Amino acid sequence: MTSRNLKRERACSYKFINPNFISVSLRCRHSTAHAMGIDLIAGGKSKKTKRTAPKSDDVYLKLLVKLYRFLVRRTGSKFDAVILKRLFMSKVNKAPLSLSKLVEFMKGKDGKIAVLVGTITDDLRVHEIPAMKVTALRFTERARARIEKAGGECLTFDQLALVAPLGQNTVLLRGPKNSREAVKHFGPAPGVPHSHSKPYVRAKGRKFEKARGKRKSRGFKLADNCTGLQGFLVFNAVGGGTGSGLGSLLLERLSVDYGKKSKLGFTVYPSPQVSTSVVEPYNSVLSTHSLLEHTDVSILLDNEAIYDICRRSLNIERPTYTNLNRLVSQVISSLTASLRFDGALNVDVTEFQTNLVPYPRIHFMLSSYAPVISAEKAFHEQLSVAEITNSAFEPASMMAKCDPRHGKYMACCLMYRCDVVPKDVNAAVGTIKTKRTIQFVDWCSSAFDLMYAKRAFVHWYVGEGMEEGEFSEAREDLAALEKDYEEVGAEGGDDEDDEGEEY
Repeated sequence: MTSRNLKRERACSYKFINPNFISVSLRCRHSTAHAMGIDLIAGGKSKKTKRTAPKSDDVYLKLLVKLYRFLVRRTGSKFDAVILKRLFMSKVNKAPLSLSKLVEFMKGKDGKIAVLVGTITDDLRVHEIPAMKVTALRFTERARARIEKAGGECLTFDQLALVAPLGQNTVLLRGPKNSREAVKHFGPAPGVPHSHSKPYVRAKGRKFEKARGKRKSRGFKLADNCTGLQGFLVFNAVGGGTGSGLGSLLLERLSVDYGKKSKLGFTVYPSPQVSTSVVEPYNSVLSTHSLLEHTDVSILLDNEAIYDICRRSLNIERPTYTNLNRLVSQVISSLTASLRFDGALNVDVTEFQTNLVPYPRIHFMLSSYAPVISAEKAFHEQLSVAEITNSAFEPASMMAKCDPRHGKYMACCLMYRCDVVPKDVNAAVGTIKTKRTIQFVDWCSSAFDLMYAKRAFVHWYVGEGMEEGEFSEAREDLAALEKDYEEVGAEGGDDEDDEGEEY
């Protein structure tokens, strides 16, 4: 008797000894075999089959699958077959591709179309993007904007089927699969020799963005969470490499992402007497080029002027950077007090630009602070509003080494912090206007054009029943009146000349 027959015989003998137990066991064996799905052809193993359709319920994805099935059936193109296979993949396997990798892969392939079955994401590390055509399932908003701004084109897969039905003149790309979240934690335990897996981070703080092309910075998170974002205050010194280079890059990103928000810059410029680097002139000129384009108001500060104020007014023989920063912070705190506290006339970020900037490029402001008094003198010196106002216009109170007496003021804003009566302020301002050392530019006020360009306070009038077109009509009528006066003046001048010749 063979061993197989012996086992069978023993099984039968067990059945006769305890039939209830054997019947239950047989029933369990039968149900287990049915649940595991034993396949005799596969050798008793459950083998997975390839996907024949995407599991997603996205209507657009299903239509693309129908389109490329038709192309594969009619043309037999290998390119279309690969696209169809990748459309079946799960979302995890469709790894995103950043703009930096896209630029790297497309270098030297001018005129070709980059094709990615996945998402194209932005990358802050890339400053310049060449003009190129890109086809992808999805583009992030910033990635699409940067590609189109560079003169490129973002195509969908149905557009690609019309342009290149056989995949001619295309470059098929794929995102790095090793950067997927599923791969990062798969493999030997973290810390084991030859292990490249990353530990799971359970912290509730800063996390990576779902699209791995860039990291969501803390600053943009704060801006997105603001309910009434007015603008940005940017502090930098343009003499060094970090303040000029990183500051310019930050302003550029803010202009791209928050173009309609006001940006106030407090910029510390180098001076010949207080120099810390040989390349300060280069950094200053290059940074000023960026400030001209990406800031709305730039308030100038100067190390040499602040040094002199510390020595003269605060009796500090050898001021340190701590003394300079404290004085600058006090000046900035006073300038932005109307944004943070209630007062008779509050000024927001937009009003700084509206009231002080006559032309977009002429937005560099000179700031002064008065009185600057040491702690020992603060308790026994009493100054009037007129004295404080006069002191604010003195060159010794300027935060930059500049003498405004040799020029003219285009606009001026006086901000007081204390219990000040408007009557005293008006009297002090009237006295200032009579001085010959303080001169203002003679021109017609352009406040209407500045305010209407920003549509400031227009909603007050529209809410009462006016139409926005009435503003433009009234402005054109006033411009025509100015032209009439100019023509009458010109004719009057000609007549006087003629009469003089006849006489």
